[in-house]
Amino acid sequence: MARSNIAERMKGIRARCGPQVCNGDLELAAEIRRLVDERPTYGYRRITALLKRQRPARSGINHKRVYRLMKKHDLLLARHTGRRVSVPMTVRS
Repeated sequence: MARSNIAERMKGIRARCGPQVCNGDLELAAEIRRLVDERPTYGYRRITALLKRQRPARSGINHKRVYRLMKKHDLLLARHTGRRVSVPMTVRS
């Protein structure tokens, strides 16, 4: 790391990175919410594919942006861990 960078950080000259906000995020988030409401089992990759299919000329839609917006608005699916939920066995008589 360069000493100039460390000196700027110590003095507080350089601003820290904040949350990323792009133009059109609100409209895209509304479209994502609509698609997730229609298809609750779709993840961010499938939602991205649907968005690209609906708006082919629209640039700036990629999986990373869709993931970021879905995470921000709590629309992501639960992560798959591969573990099965254990159900207690009932005793048959």
